[in-house]
Amino acid sequence: MHAWMRVFALLSTVALSDGLPASYAADVFPEFDYVGTCKTDQPDSAGTGETLGKCTDEERRAKQQLARVWSQFPPDEKTQCIKETNIDGVPSYVELQICLQMASDMRARVRNGQGHLSTE
Repeated sequence: MHAWMRVFALLSTVALSDGLPASYAADVFPEFDYVGTCKTDQPDSAGTGETLGKCTDEERRAKQQLARVWSQFPPDEKTQCIKETNIDGVPSYVELQICLQMASDMRARVRNGQGHLSTE
């Protein structure tokens, strides 16, 4: 399954979840085997032109970008997104980055009165 498809599934869980207590938050930056993730995703990438090299480059860039801004995310969002990206046993920095960005965008919308979180 492509990373972006998993992320949409993950986002719905983040939006509907109460999340884990902040005490479970992973304040230490996670270490994923992104080369292994890319190798696992290769059969799902057939016909898309995505190569192992392109996948690992994207994962490496996402890891570097996340590492720079890791402390800016709330602990509960980090915990939830790490949990979600690990659901299938193939964690991805790209998925984690997208999950955190979407959670941050959702939080900003709620804060600005442009949206609301609903569990319905």
